Amino acid sequence: SENAAFLGLLSVLDRGIGLLAFPQHDEVANGLLELLCLEAGAGAGAFWLREETPGQGEWIRRASRGAVEGSEPPERLALSGPRAESLARGEVVHEPAPEGEPSERGSLWVPALRDGRLWGVAWLSNPAEGSFGHDVRGACRKLGEIGALALANADRAEDLARRGLRDTRTGVHTRNFLEEAVSREAHRCHRYGRTFALLCVQIEDSKDASDPGAVRRVAGALERSLRPTEVVASEGLGRFWVLVPEADALGCVVVKRRLVDSVSAELGGEWPLVAGAATFPLDGEMFEELAEVAVDRQEADRAGLLRALKLSRDQDVSTIAWRLREQAVPMAGTFVGDTVQLVLDEVHSRPEARGLIFLAPGFERPVLMNSLLALGQRAVGTEVFLASDGDTVPAGNAVTALPLPRGLSADMTWLVRFGEAPPYLLLAGPPGGDGARLVFHSDDPALVEYVAFQLRSEVGFGVGREPCVR
Repeated sequence: SENAAFLGLLSVLDRGIGLLAFPQHDEVANGLLELLCLEAGAGAGAFWLREETPGQGEWIRRASRGAVEGSEPPERLALSGPRAESLARGEVVHEPAPEGEPSERGSLWVPALRDGRLWGVAWLSNPAEGSFGHDVRGACRKLGEIGALALANADRAEDLARRGLRDTRTGVHTRNFLEEAVSREAHRCHRYGRTFALLCVQIEDSKDASDPGAVRRVAGALERSLRPTEVVASEGLGRFWVLVPEADALGCVVVKRRLVDSVSAELGGEWPLVAGAATFPLDGEMFEELAEVAVDRQEADRAGLLRALKLSRDQDVSTIAWRLREQAVPMAGTFVGDTVQLVLDEVHSRPEARGLIFLAPGFERPVLMNSLLALGQRAVGTEVFLASDGDTVPAGNAVTALPLPRGLSADMTWLVRFGEAPPYLLLAGPPGGDGARLVFHSDDPALVEYVAFQLRSEVGFGVGREPCVR
């Protein structure tokens, strides 16, 4: 009769064998945590996977279950001390509730260990019976071993997928595929003297970057925003690469903003994306070189003046001007004219460099007219958009008249340089009684890009050609 009673029960192996069918780490993590909670009668639980990065590893939470008193389990788990040593040996760690606390505060730590490697760690709390018995601990340890085997299988499956053409998590191309595409594009551009851009797009919020659903949504939105000739690939947690053929330093920034805006519009609100761009051959000729520049510019955007000054897209140019003037410092009266003249001379000396300049000369208008007249007669790759308050401007292919933005005084001097030359922004007020002027100037790429596109939206500053073909 005892044998007959047990014939209808599933063994631990029977209950855990289904984990081996899951092809991805996240699916195994969720399935294993659910089995552990059911086995132990736990009301809450969490599961952390070790994310291996070059030179280090981090425990990142990939699954959670039930209500947790006080706060959510941490996103990142710091394992140290006796608990870490016991888990590394494959032992289940039972931590009773502190004296005077309800028994439900006790917890159980379960390792997922295989071949000496600790793949994951589960935490269980709020047991239904008030404590975790010895039988429960033994069953959880066996489930952890099965889960470790399933994680090892999923790791091999994901490694094979990474070597293939498509990423199993996002459905877009893998980085390996993109590296080959970039190599072919570089060979073609070398032969025909053309350019292309490489973009790095990162989900900035770590919680969204570790959420497979959020990553898939961003991947889908990016793919739908691309043109047929553009290629998107995924790498790691929340990072994407985009190859943009036939784009130079101007065009790649336009594409970058289009992609970020399209994803934000499709997914709703301000989606936390940050992007950086590099162009061939200006920033490098190999994928590794271009990728390094793109990541550096992405980090510069994240840590630049734009966020420090708390500038937003709903602010008009006149508001931006006042915000920047709050950071201005007194400079000699000749500084502004000399700086603008230096930039115009550089356009003359580097006629092949593509770029755009917005210039509101202010008090420097009379002394700059000769340089602007000479520039208008030359064939150069930089186009100057000259703000006009109803007066005449020099004619020529390189000079285009624009109205002053609303709310700006004709006495204020603006200079925005954008393109292949180093970015630069200068804003100067009228001279004071001693001839000195309050000047704000910066070479922060994110800030220059932001001001350039705000000028585009208000007065038609020419940052709108996409892609810009050499």
